[in-house]
Order: sequence, then structure tokens, then C-alpha cells
Amino acid sequence: SKTFQNFLVGPSNNMAFATAMAVAKEPSTAKKPGRYPSLYVYSDSGLGKTHLLHAIANEIKEHSPTLIICLITARAFMQEMITAIQEKKLPDFQKKYSQKVDVLMIDDIHELKNKHATQNEFFHVFNELHNKGKQLIFTSDKLPKEIDGIAERVKTRLQWGLVIDIQKPDLETRMAILKKKAIELDLYLQDDMLSLIAYNIKNSIRELEGTLIKLSAYSDVMKVDIDIQMIKDLQNLSMDVQHC
Repeated sequence: SKTFQNFLVGPSNNMAFATAMAVAKEPSTAKKPGRYPSLYVYSDSGLGKTHLLHAIANEIKEHSPTLIICLITARAFMQEMITAIQEKKLPDFQKKYSQKVDVLMIDDIHELKNKHATQNEFFHVFNELHNKGKQLIFTSDKLPKEIDGIAERVKTRLQWGLVIDIQKPDLETRMAILKKKAIELDLYLQDDMLSLIAYNIKNSIRELEGTLIKLSAYSDVMKVDIDIQMIKDLQNLSMDVQHC
């Protein structure tokens, strides 16, 4: 389960984490507007945006159980709209999002690029919920103004709230992530092994964790202990960490 408790905080993501916590503890509602009624978190893939989204949802569910949360990917939102049009139930779709939802969370909002009919529906849903003081949260791989194929009026709406980014994790954070994941996998790795991985994989938390899962599986299946050479062979990593 993706929670705030198991999200590893470092200099690269502490601002996004703190903001997400603030939103989760006091989501914006019609009765009581929150500090950040619209939140937009962006970063490269694999740096924890979706984890934060789920953490917010889990926290709101626990502390404000009466609020109706909709956590959906942009692609699923689009598919639902297409189905509603095909089944001649578009008013039901519109009513669900604009009248029933208290917290709308859309992951990978950039997936709406060049999908003009879906953008149009999203625009109206955004306006309805925003006017009612409801909570809106979005994630993307880039700033709203940098997404090609998104209507200017939609970009403007996405920029209304707090726009915050997650940077790539620094070396210390990457090491901490590896140590935490190794414990979860019941995997014993010496520091020089963890360093080799951390020095070489800089861009994605998902890739860091995936490396340990791969090593664990290989070690189990092949009945061998993990060593530096195995890490190098499996990941094609450079042995010379000094020059990274």
C-alpha cells in the first residue's frame, strides 16, 4: 500500500511530500476551502508521483471518510468518457464528476494531449469542482505550459493552483531507498554493492527498486549469493564508481 509512511523523503522531494501531506490533512471542501485547492505535481517517470497520489488518497480516506475520492489515470478518464458517449450516457458521466466527486485526482494528465473532446469535458469538470471549492490534484511528466497538444484554457486551469516538482534523488537518498528496499526483500547486500547500484542508477526510483527485485529473483532461482560481479553482469553497470 502506498502511504506517506513508506515514502522515502530526501532533498529532491521534501517540498512535494510536505505539500501532499498538507493537502491530505486538510483537503479543500465546499464547507471549508483548503490551502491548496488545486495541486499539480510533475517529474520524470519513476520518481514517486503516483505513490504520493495514493498516499494522499489513503490519508483522506482515513481522516475524512465521508469525502468521495476519485483517483483515476487520464487514460481511464478518457476511456470512461468514450464509453459514456457510445452508450449515450454522457450526462451521467458529467454528473458523476461535477456533482458527486469531492476529491478528483488524475494521474498522468499529460496523456490528454491531442484528445480534444476529453479535454473539453475535463475543462468543464475542473470549473465545476473548482467553483464548488472541491479538491483537485494532478500529476504529469512536465509543466502544464510544456505539454504539447493541450488547449490553452486547460493549461491555464492546471496552472491555477500550486505547481510543484520532484527532482531526481541525490546519492544519499538513492542509498537510503536501496537499503529500505533490501530490508523489504530480506536481501543482505554490503554497502559497496549498494553504492555500485546507487552510483549508476540516477534517474528513477522505480529502476533502483527493480534492480534489487531482479537480483533477489536471480539469487533465489540460481541458488547463488549476490556479489559485485553478479550486479555488474545483470545490470551492465560500470565498476568504476569514482568517476560517476
